[in-house]
Amino acid sequence: MRRDPRDWRSEDVRTVCLAFGLAFDGPPRGSHHGVRHPRMRGTLTIPFARPIKPICIRRLVTLIDAVERVVERGKDG
Repeated sequence: MRRDPRDWRSEDVRTVCLAFGLAFDGPPRGSHHGVRHPRMRGTLTIPFARPIKPICIRRLVTLIDAVERVVERGKDG
């Protein structure tokens, strides 16, 4: 995802989110999934429709990086 943020599907994003401990919610009636982590504030929205724009994938990668830093800091203290 980091090297090529194009051509990702919701199923791919779901798999990555679950691998990194992120919740991947919805869309129950809406058009976007919600991605969140219990130790982070806010929710990242990912569109349900394909193709998912590269900016959304870049934001997901940024969120995963932030989650990894928070989790790593939690292990130290």
